[in-house]
Amino acid sequence: PPRLSPSPPSPRDAMELWSAEGRNLDIGVPLPQHLLEDERKQPRSLTPTETEFIVFGSDEQLRLPVYTSTQVWEVKRMFAGRLGIEPHELIFMAKQGCSWRKQVDTEEVNRKVVIKGIKSFTRQRKVWDHPMVIIGTGHAGLKQAMWYLKHKETNFILYDRKPEVGGTSWWDQANTTSKLQTELGAYHLQYDEANPVPTNLPPWPTRDQLLAHFKEVSEQYGIMPYCRFNTDVLQMTIEKGDARDRPQSQWWTDQDYRLTLRKDGVETEVLHSTICYYPGNLSCPREETYKGEDVFVDAGGLVDYAICNNTDYNRVTGQEVALIGHGAFAVENVRTCCEHGVKKIWLVCRRKNLACPRVCSWLINQSKDKISGPLYMKATLPMYALTPFDPWTYHSVHANAARTHLTITQKARFGIGDVYFLAIAMGVLEVIEDRVKRLSPGLLHLESGRRLDVAVVFKLLG
Repeated sequence: PPRLSPSPPSPRDAMELWSAEGRNLDIGVPLPQHLLEDERKQPRSLTPTETEFIVFGSDEQLRLPVYTSTQVWEVKRMFAGRLGIEPHELIFMAKQGCSWRKQVDTEEVNRKVVIKGIKSFTRQRKVWDHPMVIIGTGHAGLKQAMWYLKHKETNFILYDRKPEVGGTSWWDQANTTSKLQTELGAYHLQYDEANPVPTNLPPWPTRDQLLAHFKEVSEQYGIMPYCRFNTDVLQMTIEKGDARDRPQSQWWTDQDYRLTLRKDGVETEVLHSTICYYPGNLSCPREETYKGEDVFVDAGGLVDYAICNNTDYNRVTGQEVALIGHGAFAVENVRTCCEHGVKKIWLVCRRKNLACPRVCSWLINQSKDKISGPLYMKATLPMYALTPFDPWTYHSVHANAARTHLTITQKARFGIGDVYFLAIAMGVLEVIEDRVKRLSPGLLHLESGRRLDVAVVFKLLG
């Protein structure tokens, strides 16, 4: 359907706005029964014509293709939907003789109409009584702020308990060794058709590089003046207004949000008209305690979840390490351990999950159209050829005999990286499908009876 514009569309395209019976397709509301009966007795005229609409008190005009039988209420509903108002706010005035007369909703719309109740055919920006609020200055919160500024919206505030931008995910949960598991362009803050591609952010940046990037872009695009750091949002209460002051379908416009804030030990209350809440991924590792962990640690071993930057990866240098799990974080830890000079990695898991080579990740993210499952699997085969595994036989891969159609049902995200495959090829990494039974000094005991000499155990259980 054509958008509202001063220049009319071609008659053929304009008629797509109406159904074959001449009914407005924007409305989606059936006629009352008595009007349907009238139409059955006297079908509507489908002769195409045009109506000229003029905004009262202005020179703004709009010519809209209609049918001769198009009724006032149909056009009102169309304008209301496009302009974000209620139909009853519109008044159609048509000239009759030497005077102007208000048209009723069931009349056929006149060929020249003056509209009261709007200032322009352009949708008006909502003016809020109080500032809009964004809770969280991580990636999502900063992108929201950039969207506001792009659309010339400045009545907003960002709150974050941290002293700088970056968010919980990258400040608290990521390790300094963590790297972004996606390609350049998909995660940087300026990712927008109106912004240039950054030149100072490398592919797969580290945690610290990302935090520096968030701060640099926030300063460059003018987000910092809107930020209130070291501020905890403790509570939110909704304050309802008078329902008579809002359009019937816009229930949210008559309510405000009272936030209780705490900064430097002092609590205050503020009012906001809208809330965008981006608290981070709030991930907590699945905890599991193995029998004998205490004696393993007492003998000098290390058992950890390897999250929140609490792990000293220098402990793996020259050692044999057990990684429990086969999700994306386990694949990331294979790379991290190799970067720190590990001697041997035993990756113990109940069942193997698909891992994703870098070039395949790039293929997925950079393709204009979605790639097929068989194409993705074929793209991974050169890297899987370095391993003893056939990915087509994995538990999550369901394919027909010809392998031309497949479905992947894997709960764990793909671990992205080439080091996983290279470590297997070089004998540094061995994947074992088994379960942990217990720990003893310097040993990891599996349910199959196999014992692994290890100094470090990382529990990467999702």
